[in-house]
Formats: sequence, structure tokens, C-alpha cells
Amino acid sequence: MTVELRSLTVNWQRPASGASPTGWEIHYSYRTGAGPSAQTNDSVHQVAGRAVPSGGVTLDNLVPGVVYTVKVRAMNGTVSGSFSASVTVTTPVVTLVGLEVTQGLQDWEGNIKLVKGKKTAVRAFLEPFSGQDTTVSLRLEAIRKRGSTETVVATAYPVNFSNSYLVPTLDVRVVEFSAEPNAADHRHELNASANFVLDNHRWIGTKAYTRDFDITYRLVAGKPILCREAVAPGNTCKADLTFKPVNGLKSAWWESKLPLDPRQSIPCL
Repeated sequence: MTVELRSLTVNWQRPASGASPTGWEIHYSYRTGAGPSAQTNDSVHQVAGRAVPSGGVTLDNLVPGVVYTVKVRAMNGTVSGSFSASVTVTTPVVTLVGLEVTQGLQDWEGNIKLVKGKKTAVRAFLEPFSGQDTTVSLRLEAIRKRGSTETVVATAYPVNFSNSYLVPTLDVRVVEFSAEPNAADHRHELNASANFVLDNHRWIGTKAYTRDFDITYRLVAGKPILCREAVAPGNTCKADLTFKPVNGLKSAWWESKLPLDPRQSIPCL
């Protein structure tokens, strides 16, 4: 299934038996509330024709931020087949429109090369679903890959927002960021993005300065998020990066502008 902000595209296969359906019926539902007051909201979408639509079927006007349960069955006139196994999916409430990894100058496609040993800033640009501000907790993970194994080597939180708090039961720190509409139009504003500061040479080791250094940055949100960033690999809320060794290059100006105190703000890029 493919999830968008207010739509969901469902794909399925014909039953393995020799049935000859004349149409298909998609049931999708979500629950609101909890306990005795909980309610189930059911919807049905019917598709005519023997063949399964090659591009799937898109269900529109969905509610953001809820868990949908989806199942499909074949129809032949008034006779219906058994439902498929149910699949659940959560609709997003915010969209990541840009994940900019910069050491002073960068575009949203990540075309400007990065240098090993320099402090690195990551700007996450998010837009809310409804056109109104949406508060969401964020963290950035730095991941090293060795074969099929991924290891989180560092975690960062936004440095330009002070509304952080500790969740004792989870032993994690949560920093909330308020996503606002039209993030790209406000790129020149510091607080149009959630900003993270990373020092990549703490993971490299002294023996690796003459080699390329590959790492992945992954944005993790406390609410369902739609990944639509342009940087490679694209639409994954991740940035696959290569830091290049540059002997003798100094970065005193940029590093002097990065905050040592996480309560401070990084400069507008």
C-alpha cells in the first residue's frame, strides 16, 4: 500500500482458486476514542470488473493521524468471497519536505560535497497536513551500515527549541517542533526548520581521515510522518551521505558559529 496525506492506494492479487469475480469490495475502517466510548468508522469502496486494477485503487478523503484497517474480498453479483487478511496503516499528520545536510552551504538535493572532520548541521523542514501548526517530537539518528547491519552511533535533538522534557518511563528526551505551512518559502528563516548539529569526526576514528566516510542520517518523529525529501535515497526520511577527506582544509569560521550550548541557535544558512 502507498500512503499519502489524505489518501491510500491499495493493491491486491486475485484469489488462487478458480473463482471468477465480477468485482471487488474494499473495506477500510478506523477507531476513535477508547474504552466504552470507542467507535469504529467503517467505509466500503466497490470496484467493478474481473481484473484487479493494475495501478491499485486509491481511497481518498482519509482522516490524518489514525490507524486504518484495510481488507479486500471478491464479489460475484450478490455472492461475496472471504475477506483477505487485514492490513493496518497509519495516515501521516506532517510531511518532511526537505532534509538539508550542510556545512555552510547546501541545496535540498544534497549536491554540495561534505568534508570529513567538520561540524555538520542538519535542517529538517516539515509541513503540517491541515495548514495549521502541528507540534511533533523529533530526533535525528546517525547510522553506520556494515553489510546488512545498521548501528545507531549517535542521536541528536533540535538545538533551536527549548521545549524539551524527559519521559521517565522511556528514559528518552523529547524535543517538540512546531511544523508550519509553506516551509520552502521560509527557508531563509532559522526557525522554519528543526536544526540539529553533529560533529562527524567523533565516529570516524583517527585512522580513517584519508578515506571516504559513509553514514546515514535518519529523522524520527513522534507522530506519523510522510517522507517527501529530495536528498538521496529520497522519500525515506533519510539522507545517505559521503564525507570526503580534504587535507589541510580549515573550517574555523563555520565551527565558530555552531553552538556549544544546545539552548543556543545555529546561524541562518
